[in-house]
Amino acid sequence: YDWDVVNEAMGDSPGEYKAGDLKLTRTIRSGAPNLFYEHIGEDYVAYSFLYARNAAEKLGAEIKLFYNDYNMLYPAKRNAVKPLVEYINHFARDADGHDQKLIDGIGFQSH
Repeated sequence: YDWDVVNEAMGDSPGEYKAGDLKLTRTIRSGAPNLFYEHIGEDYVAYSFLYARNAAEKLGAEIKLFYNDYNMLYPAKRNAVKPLVEYINHFARDADGHDQKLIDGIGFQSH
């Protein structure tokens, strides 16, 4: 099984994310505020994966966790997703103090 934990978290234009945010996390979309960003903060994507991983482990489920986005065929988008995934995969530590891999894969959204 796999779980599309977060979809389209990255902004495409500078007005959609906070200046200087290398992860390009959307603060707004189509003029509306991102409620996850407002209430949880800039690490809401990482926390989403952490909680999903913890839930899967608690259930004993073998579930692959994915980040999904569109326009991944364009180099600019792929290059922007890389730091986001690296950040999230270094966000949490396991009981031994090692990085806890939270993202298993990246989904290329298409229609």
